[in-house]
Amino acid sequence: MLDRKSTLLLACAAAICGVVLYVKQAPIFQLPQFYAEEGKFFFADAYNDGWSSLFYTANGYFHVFPRLLANLCLTLGVPYGLIPTVFVYACLPVYFLLWLMIFTRLALPPVAKAFMVLATILVPLGNEIFMNQTNIQWVMTLIPVVLYCGEQPQATWRRLIDYAILILCVFTGPFVLFLFPVFLLAALLEKQVTRRAAFLAICLVATIICAVSLSHFGSVDRIHGATKMTMYGYVQLAFRSYYFPLLSTWVDSVPEWAVVTLTIILPVILALLGRMVLKSGNRFAMVAFAAGLPLCAATLVSYGRAPALPSPFHNAIRNFYLPMVLLIWSLIAVTKFDRRHIAAWAVVFGWFVVQIPFIAETRTMPDLNWKKYAERLATGQAITIPITPAGWGLTLKEKPGRAP
Repeated sequence: MLDRKSTLLLACAAAICGVVLYVKQAPIFQLPQFYAEEGKFFFADAYNDGWSSLFYTANGYFHVFPRLLANLCLTLGVPYGLIPTVFVYACLPVYFLLWLMIFTRLALPPVAKAFMVLATILVPLGNEIFMNQTNIQWVMTLIPVVLYCGEQPQATWRRLIDYAILILCVFTGPFVLFLFPVFLLAALLEKQVTRRAAFLAICLVATIICAVSLSHFGSVDRIHGATKMTMYGYVQLAFRSYYFPLLSTWVDSVPEWAVVTLTIILPVILALLGRMVLKSGNRFAMVAFAAGLPLCAATLVSYGRAPALPSPFHNAIRNFYLPMVLLIWSLIAVTKFDRRHIAAWAVVFGWFVVQIPFIAETRTMPDLNWKKYAERLATGQAITIPITPAGWGLTLKEKPGRAP
């Protein structure tokens, strides 16, 4: 149970996050509609093939939560015109579940937990991931970290709920590939493998299935046309991603000598931070920091053909969301929250808030008249419906007499 102070801090942090989400994604709140895979695959597959689509993959991995949502909407007879709205607003319970678990499970000061909640939304990376089921896996990946490091419930029924939540998370997205080795190593070092056997077994099964699925699918070719790999491209990628929260849009105007210098000292900074986290002995901080490192490395590798391509405004900045949040979490966890440190973290997050108006959202979400198409769906006719991004669409088979 939460005490009065924790309840107040959770409410305040959640309210701030809600306002920031609206500012970042006002168009989607004002006009909910399908975005990318959530329409083309999750809804269309559920409409065309029913519950068997729960086990389909997209881009080589599973998306159990949004596919479950799509099938539930159709099974429960949610009107077609409202399903995009359900998809959009179903993100909020996922976010709040994470925030609630931070406050109820982690053995940290209430103020630290409040800053951790703020970090999930206010970090100026990854605008695209918010308020759509296409990218819900980014936020859901943080839940297993909290589950592993948090206090374990004593009641069997509560543990079973935890395992159900864990299954939804690790089978939604490919990130268990990077989390499982960290969880296993932590369990081995703490001699807790037997005690955490069920948790580790679920993650191991998800890891194996995801690895096999990705291997069968092949690589995801992010870049089309001729590209050139350069060492300076990696320097730019690391610099933009890790210094963007500090420098905001100025990262693209920093002189080359400063880019190189700051990137060279970046590993030193990370090593010093890692040493500080290790010396603290804080279990959560160590797991969070360790989980961020392979995710960072995977992002660098994934852009091997053209590492200079991603920028904060156009491509792939979302890929540094998890490493950055996990890094900030680990630093918050080792902070001794006196007035001076509270003020310092308040300044940091205040700077994140200041940046929001300067971070352009490159997606345009025009009104594609979903409700008019939904009326035609009620007749059961076959149809292809345009969705955002431009050029995307969802193709639905003929379903005579189907009219939720």
